[in-house]
Amino acid sequence: EQSKAIGFRRGEADSYKILGNAWQTKGNFDKALEYYDRAYALAGKIHYRNALPGILGNIGLVYFNQGNYAVALQKFYASLKAAEAVNDKLVIRSSFNNIGTIHFYQGKMKEAEDAYKKTLEISRDISDTAGMITAYNNIGEVNLEQNNATKALSNLSIAFQLASSKNVPDLLVAVTNTIGDSYLRLDSLQKAA
Repeated sequence: EQSKAIGFRRGEADSYKILGNAWQTKGNFDKALEYYDRAYALAGKIHYRNALPGILGNIGLVYFNQGNYAVALQKFYASLKAAEAVNDKLVIRSSFNNIGTIHFYQGKMKEAEDAYKKTLEISRDISDTAGMITAYNNIGEVNLEQNNATKALSNLSIAFQLASSKNVPDLLVAVTNTIGDSYLRLDSLQKAA
């Protein structure tokens, strides 16, 4: 309301996005979409191009969380295109990761792996350790779905080393779980535990 009162349109668009985030966190996807739509419309109207990629990505996440992968994928590709237009590397990275995740859920492992490799490439370019760990872990999960636990362990060992050396406990837990799954698939139960 303050942004609106003083005519700070960018602040108003950002506020709508933040309200969309809050509603999405609460699980009220209809309200989240309402605020994201307001943010998107206003950002477009005032030519606030830097805000568009993130808003589109958040809209994609709402549809993803609702299980509507077709619409989510459209929004993630739109977010990617908008992020490339303003050279927003973080959103480009996130878009590729989200695209990979949808392909993974749809059983399209080649497409998922390609998107995760793009995520990894961009994460390296911007020195985003968490992005690299996530990408290696996701590629490892694709390898597992392709019944290649040995290749998965190769990618996961890199993720594990990065997560350990950079002290990223939440990602270390995720990677450790995927490593355990790999050993389980190799019938190496002692290492899986």
